[in-house]
Amino acid sequence: NFVAYFHHYHRGDYETALEHAITMNLPDYIWALGALAAAYGQLGRTDEAAPVIARMLELRPDIERTARADRAKFFRYQPDLLEHFMDGLSKAGLAISEAPAG
Repeated sequence: NFVAYFHHYHRGDYETALEHAITMNLPDYIWALGALAAAYGQLGRTDEAAPVIARMLELRPDIERTARADRAKFFRYQPDLLEHFMDGLSKAGLAISEAPAG
């Protein structure tokens, strides 16, 4: 589940976070795919992240531009975790838009 995933992801235990992301098994939910991609990205497993990123872009072609704003609502009280998650997505291969200035 997402709670267990983010608990481990936030702590830098990306292998365990990845295990949780895999068990989510929600192939059409953009943020379950994002969880999988971010863990792969943090682990440097870009080959495994590539089909996940492709599926994310298929579901939401604008995801690179909208991901940060979309997730900012979810992470409103944890901006450090938002940036950590965006970092994982970037390392996985998504060209995430920069954080707005200010």
